[in-house]
Amino acid sequence: MVLAPKTILAPAWGQDRIDFFPDYSHSIAYAKNREEAFKMDADIIITNHDAVIWMSENLNRTWLESEFDTLIVDESGAFKNPKVRSVQRVKALRSFFDLFEHRSLLNGTPNPNTITELWQQMYLIDHGERLGKSFYRFQDQVTDAFTDKYGITRRKDKADIEEVVYSLISDVTIRHEFDKSIPDNHEYKVYYQLPAKARKVYMEMQNFAVAQINEGEFIQATQASSVKNKLLQIASGAVYDGSGDYKLIDRGRYELIMDIVEARSWPCLVGFLWKHQRDELLKEAKRRKTVYAVIDGDTKDHAKEDIVKKYQDGAIKVVFAHPKSAAHGLTLTRGRTAIWASPTYQADWWKQFKHRIWRAGQEEKSETIMVEAEDTFEKAVYDDALAGKLERMGTLLTFAEQTTKLEKQK
Repeated sequence: MVLAPKTILAPAWGQDRIDFFPDYSHSIAYAKNREEAFKMDADIIITNHDAVIWMSENLNRTWLESEFDTLIVDESGAFKNPKVRSVQRVKALRSFFDLFEHRSLLNGTPNPNTITELWQQMYLIDHGERLGKSFYRFQDQVTDAFTDKYGITRRKDKADIEEVVYSLISDVTIRHEFDKSIPDNHEYKVYYQLPAKARKVYMEMQNFAVAQINEGEFIQATQASSVKNKLLQIASGAVYDGSGDYKLIDRGRYELIMDIVEARSWPCLVGFLWKHQRDELLKEAKRRKTVYAVIDGDTKDHAKEDIVKKYQDGAIKVVFAHPKSAAHGLTLTRGRTAIWASPTYQADWWKQFKHRIWRAGQEEKSETIMVEAEDTFEKAVYDDALAGKLERMGTLLTFAEQTTKLEKQK
């Protein structure tokens, strides 16, 4: 049984089964056909993360144990935090995960934000043998509580705790090395100068937490975190008001991104974070009569499969994608350029997004381009927050790689 994000059940897992395991059979269980899919005489059942709730309520434990011996959870971060929305998923999966003789969790970015995100994933492997049976006790052991300047109690990982935790789980952590035969991916920044109006709005927000957009129109931020978010929005070309509508400040950044796309003879992939970025990029693509497609939360699964096929056939010049919907599983190796319209705090999105083009099947050198507005908060996100998270994940993977090599030597 395979549990994976809904968006990649067919284009990634289904297609890979066909390509690499032709002697096996599979069925894909969506919400609309789950009962029928589980009744099929298939070697592999592929379904989405949220299906575990339905499974815990509708499938007999004895039947599950007799039918399946292996459970694979792709993008296991969906089950990483017992304190947020995933608690229903976690509770449901825990009710039957011990029925599988073999359990594997797959995750290229296992702990992007804090070491505590490892606990739930490891519990699904070993019932708490390595990191303990209580999340809150583990949290107390590996983090320190502190009060921020707003009087809110927060937690941060203890100094050097990563290596302690990684050593505890290294024996069940395997790193699969990236295929070194795939040509290199070059990462670099393309800088953008904010025009005078956008710079004025940016500085007002930075200095006073309120900025005048137009005559009589003001945007205000209520706390430090929202000031930073507003600064990133302004640097990206627009800013949202209290009602959720955005005010366009500058279109130059979208023109720059489309210039980068048009300068290349191959298809490109552009990652956007906000609705205004999607809307304005689409307007610019239409103005230039560029053939494009969009992958985001509104894109249906069948439409996504069609987009991937057309892209790989060379019929689409650029795919505009939200990384949450396109950071995992999709193969877009016809393209050689991934462009970040703005920086993201999500290290897992960052790491996975470029691997849509830089993966098995890529035969050319590729590039990841980060568009950055000069002298703005974007630099801190790209260079500091993001780099730090990637370094933490790299430490875990290095431990895993060393352990794997030792096992091979034995």
